[in-house]
Amino acid sequence: AICADCHGDKGEGKSSLPKQPALSVPPLWGNQSFNSAAGMNKPEILSSFIFHNMPFDSPGLSVEEAVDIAAFILKQERPNRR
Repeated sequence: AICADCHGDKGEGKSSLPKQPALSVPPLWGNQSFNSAAGMNKPEILSSFIFHNMPFDSPGLSVEEAVDIAAFILKQERPNRR
């Protein structure tokens, strides 16, 4: 539920954040998400980003939560480019 507030129920992203309308939210998976060659496709990079920056308005996840969320995101389909 925390991630879905900004990234949408299906990880589709949003054109703007509720409290920051000038900022868009990227999709977490699907054709418009980062591709398989992106740095965010590496578990250690994605989990570190999540740990230090999410949720956007109040970072505070545990390391375990960040790793679990990253693992879930990386299991989803995304563009394959290498």
